[in-house]
Amino acid sequence: MARLRLFEHPTTEAPMTVPGPARATPLTESESDRKAISRWLAGSLNRPANAHQEWADNGIAILALGRRLSAVRVAEDLVYAVTATTAPATVARVLREVLHGPVIHDPRGQRFYALVPASPSSGGLGLYATYLGLGHFVGVPHVENTAPSRCVTSYWAAPMLRPGDLCDPIRLASMLTVGSDALASREACPKSEGPGPAEQLPDQGLRTTSLVGVDGFEPPTSAL
Repeated sequence: MARLRLFEHPTTEAPMTVPGPARATPLTESESDRKAISRWLAGSLNRPANAHQEWADNGIAILALGRRLSAVRVAEDLVYAVTATTAPATVARVLREVLHGPVIHDPRGQRFYALVPASPSSGGLGLYATYLGLGHFVGVPHVENTAPSRCVTSYWAAPMLRPGDLCDPIRLASMLTVGSDALASREACPKSEGPGPAEQLPDQGLRTTSLVGVDGFEPPTSAL
C-alpha cells in the first residue's frame, strides 16, 4: 500500500485539578491483553488480517469507523487549553482522567482523536471538533506506540486498556465546552490570567471512547 498522509481526513462534584508531571501512560499489563485489544480493533474490518499486517509493516493500520467505534477529531489547541500544558506525559494523564477512554495524537496534523462508541453524534461539537463515523477511516497506531517518537506518525496519548474501552461522549462534550470557552476567552483577553481550564472540569464519574479519523481517504476494497 502506498504511504498516506494519515491524519487529514450534571453533577456538582468537586472540580478536577490538573495532575502534576507524570511518566508516560503505561502499556496494558499483559501481552495477552494487548493482543486482545489488537484483535478487537482489527475487527472493524471485514478482513482483520489486513490490519495486523499493516501494524507489522508500518506501525499504523487503516480501520473503518462507524462499526465498532467512531472518532471525534479535536484540535490540538483545544486539548492544550484544557490541560494547560503541552507536556506529553501530563496531557496523557489529564485526557485519561477526563475522558476515561483512549485518545490518539497526530502531532504533525496537530490533532487528537478520541475514540467513541459507534452511535451517531447527538449534536454539534463546536468549532474545534468533528465527528467521524460511518464512511470514514482512521489511522490507528500499534498498541505499543504510546509515546511521541520521530519514528511514528501517531501514538496513543491515552492507550486503550481493554477491548471495547471507549471515551464517554458526555465527558467529551464537557471537555469540548470548557476548551472552547477557554480559547474564546484567550482571544478576547489574550493577557488574562486565571486557573487552568482543567480545574473547571467536573469529575462526573462517567466513561467514554476514542478513535482517529483519516479524512478524504478511500482505501481499496480489499482493505475492508
